[in-house]
Amino acid sequence: MKDLDAAAQLVYAQMRELGQTFDAASGDSRVRARLTELGLLNPATEVATEASVALVHALSAAHDKLDAALHQQAVAMTLTRHFLHAVSGQAGEVSVEFLPRIEIDRLRQVIAELGELARHEVVSMHPYTEWSQPRRDAGLRNSTKFVARGIRRRSLFHQRHLSDRAFREHATKLMDVGHELRFVPSIPTRLIAFDSQAAVLQVDPARLDSGAVLVRGAGVVNSLVALFEYCWLSAAEAQDVPQNTTDLTDQQRTVLRMLAAGAKDHAIARTMSLSTRTVARLVGELLTKLGAASRFEAGARAAKLGWLD
Repeated sequence: MKDLDAAAQLVYAQMRELGQTFDAASGDSRVRARLTELGLLNPATEVATEASVALVHALSAAHDKLDAALHQQAVAMTLTRHFLHAVSGQAGEVSVEFLPRIEIDRLRQVIAELGELARHEVVSMHPYTEWSQPRRDAGLRNSTKFVARGIRRRSLFHQRHLSDRAFREHATKLMDVGHELRFVPSIPTRLIAFDSQAAVLQVDPARLDSGAVLVRGAGVVNSLVALFEYCWLSAAEAQDVPQNTTDLTDQQRTVLRMLAAGAKDHAIARTMSLSTRTVARLVGELLTKLGAASRFEAGARAAKLGWLD
């Protein structure tokens, strides 16, 4: 492995310094496989990826594990609800209650009561749905009350929410009263948790009419809050999320992917059969859209915003 890495390092350095494709720099299939494994070679474009960009991608790859984590969460919820109590003395202080969607008043009452009992922090996650004016008004009133009581309030929203002007204005009002907001390109589930002691979790994230589960007990709720914290760490501030995230052309998306892979303008131009002047213009447009000062920053922001998915 040490000899292979040494050979791969030489080929990588040659590709970066001379702007060569892999085939021009080496024909060793083992070196190709090793560079691809390390994220230093983009197999689609045959160009070398900047090492720091490869590191960002490696760290961002943790997002791909969310689906598996959610599956394990569903398994844990099933075990808690149907099996944990089956063995005497195993349940401890954990309790789970299913709240059907038809009992919406009961659900609202539970959330209100948990809010009244909260003393330290309330966190929530919100997949994309349209927020009506009454819902926005109620959310602002609740956030104002929480913060006034010294309770930290944090929420994760889907980035798509920011495409709605009314919601952007609502988000500004929330932040003005002290409610902390961040935005991500994907929200795993709808959740609100109180002091890591109780949580209301939507049964099926894809269906609003699926009902919810009320979970009490730090042993289980801590796991749900850990999921929130994981998403929070990789989320973007509102000001860092471009409002026009859905109007990239196919040409811009292709350039962005190659840019994130560390390709230079001449390599992008050669691959896409464009002039270097055209590529430079496209790169400039992307830097502006992303509010980035450098190509590396643009690639890192694009990965964080989910533009490369």
